[in-house]
Amino acid sequence: MMPVHANNLPSQNQSSNLSTKRESSTIPKGGTSTETWTYPSPQMFWNSINRKQKVDTTTEKDIPAVVAIHNNMNETTWRKVMEWEEVQGYKDGKLEKFIGRPTDLSPKARLKSYLLHPLPFDRHDWTVLRSNGTRVRYVIDYYYDESLASSKEGSGMVEKGEHGKIKCIQVDVRPAADTPEAVFARTVKMPWAVRKGDTSFRAMEFMPSEDMKKQRGESERTWETIISNEKVPVVVTEEERIKAKENLKEISNKCKSLEEALANCKTDTTCAKASLALTMCMARIGCTVQHEAFRKVLEKGEDEGVDKALEIVVECVAGIEGKANGGGGR
Repeated sequence: MMPVHANNLPSQNQSSNLSTKRESSTIPKGGTSTETWTYPSPQMFWNSINRKQKVDTTTEKDIPAVVAIHNNMNETTWRKVMEWEEVQGYKDGKLEKFIGRPTDLSPKARLKSYLLHPLPFDRHDWTVLRSNGTRVRYVIDYYYDESLASSKEGSGMVEKGEHGKIKCIQVDVRPAADTPEAVFARTVKMPWAVRKGDTSFRAMEFMPSEDMKKQRGESERTWETIISNEKVPVVVTEEERIKAKENLKEISNKCKSLEEALANCKTDTTCAKASLALTMCMARIGCTVQHEAFRKVLEKGEDEGVDKALEIVVECVAGIEGKANGGGGR
């Protein structure tokens, strides 16, 4: 039986179930002989953007597509990293670690911006561990090109090109200029290999196209949002407000005796039991996803998972009245 991971439980504001299944990548994991990196499940991804207050207009229904794009970007990035490695004579590197640096403009991205190129929407630094024990850092800038997005009516996913890569997401990968070897690879080895046709690597154009220049303003607004890191206020829809009011009415009818039991309890033990019973009654009505997750964790009997699942249920129940009044919180 798989252990319960707290970050794979439904969040307190969630209204529908998300998959907890995690997919394995093709990216070899540094420090292991055969293991590859594992991608977060849709549920983990949703919890992550909730914690970082990045929900904005993203809904639970969007998450499977968002996760697919995220995974696709990483696979594309790794292919490009390996193309760089092969040109330098290394074919069995593994990804040791990675870090997201969305608020740090790379020197190259800054230079491109002076030429009216849009700003990247994200940046990663990946460290590759080679078989000889050396480590090399790669800098990756991710750009969005709206002109390459799918325009097909009813298309819910972006259009994919060769190797399944997403056309509208441009990936600029290169080894960081940390060593003379890396600088030589960037200035001599790769350009020469491309010219001779010894590699399938194709660098992102340095100069922006006319279409890309038109997207400069939007990229700056996106960048300002990233830098400000402001919490996005949660907006409760009218549908959610009405549903919460209906839930409160049902709770008032079906949980009345438990409310009375809590009001009349005499000892800490009986009050704790009454409080839990009332919370579960309210959750069965207004927090069905969280209640079901708690029930499943309880069946597995893992104390840490039970505590976290109960915490989420309590937070969800506490937010029902706020939603009914048009507020709420993520």
